[in-house]
Amino acid sequence: KYTAPEITQMLCFHLNVSMVDLCSDNTERVISLKRHIVMFFLFRNTHLTLKEIASVFNRTDHTSVLYANKKISGYSKSYPVFFKCIRNIKRGIQKNNTKYFMKKSNINFPR
Repeated sequence: KYTAPEITQMLCFHLNVSMVDLCSDNTERVISLKRHIVMFFLFRNTHLTLKEIASVFNRTDHTSVLYANKKISGYSKSYPVFFKCIRNIKRGIQKNNTKYFMKKSNINFPR
């Protein structure tokens, strides 16, 4: 099982985004969606509390993590292509398959 920093590092590379961007107040749609994806996977794959996950991203409120989880779950149900990308990331984490994360993602983000 991966640690929170390992998951974050792998997803930053895979999603082609820096941790600086994820921790910023940037509200651009693509950046915030990538931030939500990383929050979603930290929530689902670590033992961190909601508050601890929020603090990783310089957020003061744990509800941002709950919102991210709800949003990514909803997108996964509504957009089959997005679901496939999330499922592949999940499989990479569960199978400790670091090779999956060594390539950049071409996720089609929902509009």
